Amino acid sequence: MIAYKRIAKDRLGFFIPHLYGGGMERVTVSLIKGLVARGFPVDLVLVNRGEGAYQREIPRECRIVDLGARRALTSIPTFIRYLKKERPRAVITALTHVHAAALLAPAPSP
Repeated sequence: MIAYKRIAKDRLGFFIPHLYGGGMERVTVSLIKGLVARGFPVDLVLVNRGEGAYQREIPRECRIVDLGARRALTSIPTFIRYLKKERPRAVITALTHVHAAALLAPAPSP
């Protein structure tokens, strides 16, 4: 339980392309809801926010970060700035092109 309390103070990031609808988006929103309900600070980092089917389901306590890019690979510079500024404890990604963008972004130095 001590480890849970320590980790719960650290911000977690979910990096996905958008919230347009689909299974990946539904699972991500469900995970975010569960983590927020347990006191975890969570960021939802979107390649492009747009309007999405799951937009209204995101808890108010979850911060939405819109990278404002058209594609995952073109979001890398903005994603790097997010990582350097916010320093999330972990980033969880979904879909191959977003995995690739996250892997190409260097981890911030301590």
